[in-house]
Amino acid sequence: TQKQRSAGKETWWYTAGNPPSPMCNINSANTGMENRVLFWQQYSYDMDGMLYYSVNEWGSLNRRHQIEKRGGYLVYPGKEYKIDGPVSCIRTEIARDGIEDFQYMKMLEDEIGRDAVLEYVKEVTTEILEYTENPDVLASAREAIAYRLMDELEK
Repeated sequence: TQKQRSAGKETWWYTAGNPPSPMCNINSANTGMENRVLFWQQYSYDMDGMLYYSVNEWGSLNRRHQIEKRGGYLVYPGKEYKIDGPVSCIRTEIARDGIEDFQYMKMLEDEIGRDAVLEYVKEVTTEILEYTENPDVLASAREAIAYRLMDELEK
């Protein structure tokens, strides 16, 4: 990533049907914690963004078995639920929360530096296959980041 950054480029990572659990991803086969920790790992590995393949495949969502077997969709057609438009799922909300976590980390980095923020991140994840499965640990780390950010912004 340093070579790309020195050339003025952003670094992004990409997930799709792979990687499978226990690697973090936002597929339905992954746990909610794996869905959420993905964004903490994104920060840890200094990625600017994430590309997720196939948030929806609207044209192919007319058969229920396709929805269930693909498992990574974040938006579904509402017709089945008598809704005219898209319907989100719990993974959509988890991804939103993970994106917010990432934004908090970047905001705090601007105030106290990346190395200091990584001290909070290591409570949640230290390597691709090393992360907490305890939502209380993640919530505590997020809260600590939020309070530290508020303190720094009040200075």
